[in-house]
Amino acid sequence: MVEVAAYPLLRWIVLLPLLGAAVHGVSLALHDHGGDGRPTLFCHATGLHGAVWEPLSSALGPDFERWAVDFRGHGASVVAPDEPLPWTGMAEDVLAVVDALAPFGVMGGHYQATGHAWVVHLMLDRGLDPQAAVEAPRSFAHDGVLALETTHTPALLDDLRGRGHDAQWADGPLGGGQIIRIDRERGVLIGGSDPRKDGCALGY
Repeated sequence: MVEVAAYPLLRWIVLLPLLGAAVHGVSLALHDHGGDGRPTLFCHATGLHGAVWEPLSSALGPDFERWAVDFRGHGASVVAPDEPLPWTGMAEDVLAVVDALAPFGVMGGHYQATGHAWVVHLMLDRGLDPQAAVEAPRSFAHDGVLALETTHTPALLDDLRGRGHDAQWADGPLGGGQIIRIDRERGVLIGGSDPRKDGCALGY
């Protein structure tokens, strides 16, 4: 199993198994530099790590969704003791990262970060395809209230209240987004488009 560890601004870590990766014994670290535009991946030279790109990344600003990878054997990435480190491994790392990230975005103000984590969780941990992941019912805890979309069941709302949560129906949809996953084994793109907002997922 190959994993990616995301380090948003080097403050927190989430381990994400790479989708369909064939490399074993490697855990890659990704530095999330933020942004909400064109996806951009920074790749460092031998002997360095992804954090060296922070000054340039910051200069690009929010018009780019910026990520920096720590190649195997560099920075916070981890390899098994007997794992070989060929030069071609760096190319495999890049492909694995691209497959794991998939270009997607979940909008929604305060909900945006939660929405990203929720969609990734549904795909990686629960095995949902992109369309099912973006359509799934959402919830959001903010200012002491747990808001649930009305696509959740009333039984769930009652159960949460019984456990002491201030659970309420959300005033409207929580966020919206699109996603395109790259399936290299079949040579296809798999899109998902959120019914909560106008828009569609397009790729070629």
